Amino acid sequence: MIIIAPFVALLLPTAMAAAVTNHCDQASTFVDGNHYCSAVERVSFMDVSFSGSYNRVTGMPEGGACTYAVTPISGPLAPFDEDMSLQLRGPLEFRQLAVYYPQSGSDINKREPHAKVGHTHVKKHQHDHGYHHLHPRQPKLIIETDVVTETDYITIDAPEPTIAHQATTFATSTRSTVTHTETELADCDDDGDDQTSSAVNTPHSSPQAPLKSTPSSLAVSISTTPSTVSTVVSESQQAPSKPASTVSPNGATGSWSRASYYNSDSKTSQNITFLNNMGGGKSGVFSIPYGASLSYASADGSTSAASSEVFGGKLSSCQELSVFSDTACTEELCGFSRPGAVTRLGFGGKNVASGQKLLLMEFKMPHDSVPCQAQQDIPAIWMLNGKITRTGEYTCNCWSSGCGELDIFEVLSSGNNKCISTMHAGQANTQGAGFPDYFDRPVDSFVKAAVLLKGSNIIFQMLPSDFDFSDNMSVEQIANIENPSVPGLKAASAKFN
Repeated sequence: MIIIAPFVALLLPTAMAAAVTNHCDQASTFVDGNHYCSAVERVSFMDVSFSGSYNRVTGMPEGGACTYAVTPISGPLAPFDEDMSLQLRGPLEFRQLAVYYPQSGSDINKREPHAKVGHTHVKKHQHDHGYHHLHPRQPKLIIETDVVTETDYITIDAPEPTIAHQATTFATSTRSTVTHTETELADCDDDGDDQTSSAVNTPHSSPQAPLKSTPSSLAVSISTTPSTVSTVVSESQQAPSKPASTVSPNGATGSWSRASYYNSDSKTSQNITFLNNMGGGKSGVFSIPYGASLSYASADGSTSAASSEVFGGKLSSCQELSVFSDTACTEELCGFSRPGAVTRLGFGGKNVASGQKLLLMEFKMPHDSVPCQAQQDIPAIWMLNGKITRTGEYTCNCWSSGCGELDIFEVLSSGNNKCISTMHAGQANTQGAGFPDYFDRPVDSFVKAAVLLKGSNIIFQMLPSDFDFSDNMSVEQIANIENPSVPGLKAASAKFN
């Protein structure tokens, strides 16, 4: 379960150390328990179609025992076709954000632009706000690695349900050799029970994931040119049939229009709301069982505010923000939310182009020596299913059952200059699949990046410095993010079906 606790970097158990020592080229590094291979400019999770379920929160009684119900999901992007929040953690300077949907999508997320400038001074509650999600251990997996002719990587994140992450396994293939290895992860400590109706749990432990079908193979590659080779990771469950979909394999084919926009320099905010986990001050609520709810964030991100304020653009170490649209939640629109919390609809739910979305952002991650309650200088940008933060990002939520998280740029240890990417959902062994390859942390200069969820693919792509966050993205611009024609572009890619 996600608990309020300091972040601890991924650790490799001794029994698995030998399995990962030679998985990268000679330039690979091992830092604070984490293995890193090569810098890339693009990460993609391809063909993520999935049928299964997760446990959504249905109630948060005053006594502290959250209730849950199994929620079936199916689709080319499931569960990432649901509305999602963008999460920011400092040290971070965030200059621009633009959110786009295919023009055929619903207008429910669109609002007129507005500019707000406000200042509020509220004494901060002394509640811990832990680093983002700590992952329960996953079931036994057999990881088979066949060595082929390109360098291929896959990361399986399988931590214990404690403060620390515990295990990361890299199954790889290396150039000009033929070998075969098998690695077995330890069985999970399964204290939960699979259910097909509502479940009741303590406030700081979420239910085990319900029984679900998951892919039987995962093809992964990294190369500087289109690759036809793959590494197979076999699991102990049967492959599902592909979910039916009303979205074409390539997703939307027309231009995309901008529904939300933020610019820190001009203090512009169009259909954007900045929230944080500091309820109980000027907005939101606080209780002993569940801690602080979502609240409006002050412009500097340090405390709560009485109403929506435009983010000033800078976060120090350990400060976090949740970014949503301006659309106020109803139970019909957002499902259950914590009573008294400030809640908004996230970006790109099923009512908007079947959950397809494009986020463009401009930011940098400077180093920071500001002391804080947990480790300092560990910035991150990630996305969460909107249901997670609307109930409790670090307490009562659907995260451990696979409702969806995308780690886009995440630094794992204090002061590190490497940002990793990971997908957490049912098709990623519930708890996570990613790469030992990394994006270079943009310490000194602003960079631009795209996050595209289209068809059944999820793509994180670095962009040129002159890329314009205009009102519309043309068919050609979307195609260039999907399939960039950049000579020498280095990319890591995982294929799930």
